[in-house]
Amino acid sequence: MVRSRRNSLVQAIAVRPTLLEPQENSLLDDSYLLENLQKLAIAINGSRGKENLLSTSIDKPSEVSLDSISTPDKYSQYTDYLIQLDENIKEYDSILKQTHRISDQLEGSLSQFDTISDQASGFIKDTHTLYDSRKGFVKLSKSLPQYLTYFDNLAPIIRRLNHASSPNIVRKESFKTMLSNIDKSLFFFEENPDILEAEAYRIKFKQCLIRASDLISKYSINNLKQIQNEIAQKDIMVNKNTREALIYNKFASISDDFKQNITALIQRVEDDKYHRYKDELTSILNDTFEQYFQIRHKFLNPIVWLQVDDTIIRDKKFSMIQFIQDNKTYFQQLCNREYKLFMEFFPEDYLCKDKINHWFIKLCDPFYVTIGVKCGRESDIDILCDSLMLFEPFYQFEEDSEEYSKQFNEVQFDKIFSPVLTRIQNRLIQTVKNYIHRTIISYKPSAEDFMISNKKLKLQDDEAFVKTYVENFRNVNPVTTTSETADNNSAIIISSYYIPLIKGLALLFKIFEMVNSLIFDRLAHHTVHACIISLKNAYTSITRNESSDTSLTHNLDIKLFYLRNLLLLRDEIQEFNIKYTLNTKSLDFSGVESFFKNYKAGEMSLFSLAKDFVPKVVDNMIDARTELVQELRICIKDFTDVASTDIIGDCLKSTDSENLTTINRDLTSNIENRIPRIYEQICHSIEDKEIAQHLIEAIEQYCDDQYSEFHDKIVTLGEESKLSSDDVLQLVQPEIFNQTFNVLVINTLKERIT
Repeated sequence: MVRSRRNSLVQAIAVRPTLLEPQENSLLDDSYLLENLQKLAIAINGSRGKENLLSTSIDKPSEVSLDSISTPDKYSQYTDYLIQLDENIKEYDSILKQTHRISDQLEGSLSQFDTISDQASGFIKDTHTLYDSRKGFVKLSKSLPQYLTYFDNLAPIIRRLNHASSPNIVRKESFKTMLSNIDKSLFFFEENPDILEAEAYRIKFKQCLIRASDLISKYSINNLKQIQNEIAQKDIMVNKNTREALIYNKFASISDDFKQNITALIQRVEDDKYHRYKDELTSILNDTFEQYFQIRHKFLNPIVWLQVDDTIIRDKKFSMIQFIQDNKTYFQQLCNREYKLFMEFFPEDYLCKDKINHWFIKLCDPFYVTIGVKCGRESDIDILCDSLMLFEPFYQFEEDSEEYSKQFNEVQFDKIFSPVLTRIQNRLIQTVKNYIHRTIISYKPSAEDFMISNKKLKLQDDEAFVKTYVENFRNVNPVTTTSETADNNSAIIISSYYIPLIKGLALLFKIFEMVNSLIFDRLAHHTVHACIISLKNAYTSITRNESSDTSLTHNLDIKLFYLRNLLLLRDEIQEFNIKYTLNTKSLDFSGVESFFKNYKAGEMSLFSLAKDFVPKVVDNMIDARTELVQELRICIKDFTDVASTDIIGDCLKSTDSENLTTINRDLTSNIENRIPRIYEQICHSIEDKEIAQHLIEAIEQYCDDQYSEFHDKIVTLGEESKLSSDDVLQLVQPEIFNQTFNVLVINTLKERIT
């Protein structure tokens, strides 16, 4: 592209030559213009333009004249210059085109370089992939020989196991190596299930593992049987020293070899890696345990029975407690020795400890059988309770506690003696039920039982716990202890309470914590219910047999004695914190009786036969504490009614006008005379002053209510004109009567307290 010269100074001079025509001098004579032209020439052509311009003026000075400048060729230099400029422009354009072409070539080269770079990156990536693949193949090629060994191990292992004619192969070191190879191959095929026929090989190696484990078990059992035969050839019952040397020292001589082999089997049973084969391995291990325990049991069972028989013969003159003490000590020592011997044959872990402790229960079976026979013959509650106390140290801690783990880290005596404890508890429960039935339910009360006198409590030989309860009653119930009873507390208890009630409470205090809480709750409900029924029957029988001539004082004493015993029962059972409800079921055969009645009357049908002969199942809800509270309410109400009736007397029975004038005077007199006597009577039976005060307040409330009803009745008769207003006014208002009665009661209580 040719550059435009529109604004060029040379072009302007060439286009407009007339601008210089008025000048007479030559154009080159103008030094200013010449200087500018030289600068322009230098700028365009460098030094060459300046030399050309100077040479023109120097070489041809004669030709440069005013005439020559004025001629048409006077601008030839400018024309040449313009021509030169055009040539330069063309050269510059050519250079520019070359520059553009080179730039395009550079851009193409850069694009090619980018393509080459992308290709190089892809090549590098492919190279890395190939390199990783190569590394994997190299690793695989190196591990192939090792992998092939897992396959190659199978044939010689199977061949050796199939041709093993004796379990003694276990003793060889090569067997241990073979067992290790079985484990490695087995786990290899478990971890690489994608390998061709991996599952088939795994099953075959599993069979090899089971077969090898079975050989270990048989070898160990054979050693046990061999030592058993050696000991059996000798008489182990010769004497104690020889016997212990044979069944312990001789037996322990094979323990090292036995433990080394059996540990390998136990480790595989407990290792989680063998969880898929745990059932088969456990079965093999259990056979070994069973054989060990059978052999030990054959040795020990005759010795154990001999010990039990010796104690039976020796302790005939002693109680069951001495028998339990002797045998408990013996079996504790026996279990400890057997545990130490067992741990010489087997590793000391949870599995082995659990097995040996379960076997101890079988080993102690003679003790269980004998104690069951003795318990069946024992009916003394004190002996049964004391027998249970012998095992108390084994049941002080919870099974999950740290103290329990420390105490029973080896031999779990709590589980070993649990059958003995159960037999004694069952016998105790049965004996307690028989005792309740004999001394409480079947007790025949007499009139003296409800009399506060110096009667004596007749205790049997098997009731020592009642004596203990009576002797310590002052500590159990401090309110009964006064200066008068301090020296002879037992006599006061005997003369103040119902005898079966004392026996029932003594029984509960004796068996408390001897049985579990659920069983005790049931026994406590049963005992309290029996005491209430016996006490109620005695009270009903005595009140029914009382004649009409019986004094009111005696009648109140009977009711107070009944209340006194109920309060004692309420206070004492609070110590046990028994639960409230107990569900029982019974059969109702009342329909059978009605059937026979209908049969005699001739009213019988097939339907009635089927209906009446089927007993009904009755659900009874026995709540001894609720029953006791209800009985207390009935007793208090009964006493309040009788005492209030005694105070009111016949004062409120008549509505005659003559009687109305004396009612208030008579009532006041009765209150003043009888309230102190009744309160004195209450305090003689009830030591708790607060309860005595509540009884007096209840009597006061009852009298107030009776007087208010009578006053309302009189007011109604007055409104009906059956009585005059003057007669009605003879009665004081109920509020005034209540206030007067309250003042008299308060004064009576103050006098009694002071």
